[in-house]
Amino acid sequence: MNQPARDETPPGVHHDGGMPESDGSLLITWLRLLGWVVSVRPDEGHGWVGVARHEDGAGGSLQLEASAAARGEVAWQLFSGALGSLDRGSTRQAA
Repeated sequence: MNQPARDETPPGVHHDGGMPESDGSLLITWLRLLGWVVSVRPDEGHGWVGVARHEDGAGGSLQLEASAAARGEVAWQLFSGALGSLDRGSTRQAA
């Protein structure tokens, strides 16, 4: 007896690969849960700007900045930058 194929798509992700919310709220929430202080606001021009700051346990800090036409794009840039910093940090520790 054949069983129907299971949907392996992670929760919150559409089949086309996009996120269900386009304003970046979910990504900003994840950054905050990971200890980042995040601010995203409309730019005086016609776009959005964002800053994310994270302090490590050794007294150092990292700041990421982003700007884009849409709030969700700014959130994605900040989230991607934060993940990239984690990757670089693990590489530094391993060396």
